[in-house]
Amino acid sequence: MAWGTGRMSAADPTAYLLDTNVVSEATKRSSDRAVIDFLRMLSSTHLSVITLAEIQSGISRNPNQSGRLSRWLSNARKSCTSHAVTEEIAILAGQWHGELKSVGRSQEFQDVMIGATAHSLGMTLLTRNKKDFDEMRDKGLRVQDPWES
Repeated sequence: MAWGTGRMSAADPTAYLLDTNVVSEATKRSSDRAVIDFLRMLSSTHLSVITLAEIQSGISRNPNQSGRLSRWLSNARKSCTSHAVTEEIAILAGQWHGELKSVGRSQEFQDVMIGATAHSLGMTLLTRNKKDFDEMRDKGLRVQDPWES
């Protein structure tokens, strides 16, 4: 699966960080063609190491397909640039997560980490679960749903 090899406008400076649900769409036997075509049109694609961990966890829970999925993950890693959690990302994620908890919002920490990664790197987060990032969008996180594009 070669992503980020398309010819999006050179005037479009946006880089995209893929959420786990976007990446895993490509593993489905009946993946959404429009989403796959959208990914192919991007000039570059990026992953958080948190997304890699979530995908590996899914592979480990599915031993009947682990060989096929592991090969797929290896190919996907070659097509995307992976980003580690830096101190800046960790501090921002901790801040956002704490602020959300202080107002009674329960948010999965891995989602906050992925959102903080995209925001810190100036990227747009591609996800199907826009509602999971609503409060982070209020803080400036750019989010786009490729199923709606």
